[in-house]
Amino acid sequence: LKNFLAVSPVSSQEGYSQPREYLNVPFANAQLGDTWTRSPDEMVMSYIPAGQFEMGSDEGDDDEKPVHKVYLSGFWIDQTEVTNAMYAQCVNDGRCETLLHKVYLENSDFAHHPVINVSWRDAKNYCDTVGGRLPTEAEWEKAARGGVLGNRYPWGNEYPSCEFDAFNGAKLNNNNSCSELGVVSVASFSANAYGLYDMIGNALEWTSDFYSKEYYSNSPLANPVGPEAGDDRVLRGGVWHNVEISTRVSYRFVLEDGDGLLDVGFRCAYPASQ
Repeated sequence: LKNFLAVSPVSSQEGYSQPREYLNVPFANAQLGDTWTRSPDEMVMSYIPAGQFEMGSDEGDDDEKPVHKVYLSGFWIDQTEVTNAMYAQCVNDGRCETLLHKVYLENSDFAHHPVINVSWRDAKNYCDTVGGRLPTEAEWEKAARGGVLGNRYPWGNEYPSCEFDAFNGAKLNNNNSCSELGVVSVASFSANAYGLYDMIGNALEWTSDFYSKEYYSNSPLANPVGPEAGDDRVLRGGVWHNVEISTRVSYRFVLEDGDGLLDVGFRCAYPASQ
C-alpha cells in the first residue's frame, strides 16, 4: 500500500489556541488501497474511491428506508476511531477542551482505546483542528460496507462472533459471550475490505448530518450531506453492548449534538478533492 504525504499551508481558525502553521494533505490521485498518515495526530486514513453504492435497508427500521443509490466523490476516512492518546494530545496542545468524564483520557492503560463521552461539538472541533471533518452519514455507511453491497454487516450477513481473530469479529455484547465489558483498544478485531476497523461495535460514532426520519425519501443522488437543520445528529456503528439489530451497517442512532455518552466516539474524514 502506498502512503501519501504532502504539506499545505492552512490559516488558523477560530477556536485554535495554538494553531498549527501547516497541516499535511493527501495527494489527489489516490486509488483504492492507498493510505495516508496525517501529521497532527499520526492517524492512518484509507482512501474510499468515488462511485455509487446502495444506502439503507428494506429489512430495517422505517428511517432506513427506502434503499436508494447514492454517488459519492472520493474521500479519506480514519482507519480507527480517534483514541484517548490522540484526544489527550489535542487537549494538551490547547486545541480541544478537556472532557467532563476524563478518567480514561488521563489513564495510560486506555491510551489506545477509543475516546468516549465526546459530544458532536467535541468531535467536530477535533476533526477541524487536524484539518479534516466528520464524515457524512452516507460516507460513513459506504466506508462501513467495505464495497460489499446489500449485506447486514461489513463482511456479509453472518452475525459477528466477538472473537479477536475471526474474519467477522467485532466488539459487541454477543449474548454476554464477550470476555470483557466496555470498549477495547482500537483495531483489536478484523478490518473490513477498505482496511477500516471497528465500523461496528466498540464505540458509537458521530457523523456530520442532522437527523430526519424521512430524509432517505428525498435525499440527493450525489454527495448528500443530510437535512439543513434539525434537533439531533446521526450516529452510526453500533456499540459494544448492542444487540444484533443495532449493529447492522444501515442502523441509525440519534443524539443531541451537545450530549456525550460513555459509549460514543468518532473518526474523521477528508475530501479527496480538497
